[in-house]
Amino acid sequence: PRTTAPHNPPPRVALFSFTHRQSFYLIVKRLFDILCGLIGLPVFSGGTAGIAKLMSPTGGFIIGYAFAALLAGLIARKPDNRRNIVRLVIAALCGFVIMYVPGVIHFMRSLNKTFSETMALCVIPYIPGDLIKMVVSILICIPLRKTVATFVFQEEVTKQEASKEEK
Repeated sequence: PRTTAPHNPPPRVALFSFTHRQSFYLIVKRLFDILCGLIGLPVFSGGTAGIAKLMSPTGGFIIGYAFAALLAGLIARKPDNRRNIVRLVIAALCGFVIMYVPGVIHFMRSLNKTFSETMALCVIPYIPGDLIKMVVSILICIPLRKTVATFVFQEEVTKQEASKEEK
């Protein structure tokens, strides 16, 4: 069966959020994107915009992207050498789950579908692609996190170096 769930870049963008620590700013950015779409800028899937898109059966997924970015960023936190990959995998898995929750709920309510019908239409067909996106995101983010950390956490590194020099 043909699914109606959106297939666009925001899931990848939400998952790349775990390269950052400032999860608050990421959710603000996603909410700003939603606001831009509501006022008519073509930022939703397929270059669409407007409140009708947000209220459509798949509009809940748009909201889910913001929460996924927040949760993935909070779980991933600052990179360290220990448990880095494990933390990224957990952040990505939780991000995908959180991304789907508002979408599934909104889809069910909009079209009066059962949970199993909604899962068959909006979740199960996308799991293989989402797992591939998750693996690729993690593989890209492992080296990227170290690079980003040198700029984002520069103050902390400077403080650590200063305390080492004092000793």
